[in-house]
Amino acid sequence: MSWSSWQTERKNSAQGPNPMHGRNKLGLTATAKSISVLDFPRNAGGPLQLELDPSIRRLPDPRSVLAGLAAGYFQLGGAHILANVVSTETLKEAIEHPELHEDLVIRVNRFLGPLCPA
Repeated sequence: MSWSSWQTERKNSAQGPNPMHGRNKLGLTATAKSISVLDFPRNAGGPLQLELDPSIRRLPDPRSVLAGLAAGYFQLGGAHILANVVSTETLKEAIEHPELHEDLVIRVNRFLGPLCPA
């Protein structure tokens, strides 16, 4: 069975080893600790996927917060982090007006590509 057909059959699936949407009740640190126990040298476990609200930029030092999370995750044995910082409103606007978001990159089932191909 292909990944795409599996995804179609299960509407409530998660991206890689990450919790399903709405199931991350204990926060980023707990998720990072859970995913870090995977045996990454033996399998391609997938990235720790962070869906961050753009309001994180309003923290006094957002880079140090994310750097601390990343350092701890990698010290625990984690292998890959994928961080997304974009609002739902921006994504909806990009669908309606892609010409306004030429720098936005879309990731769909491990495929990366620009929203507006040149």
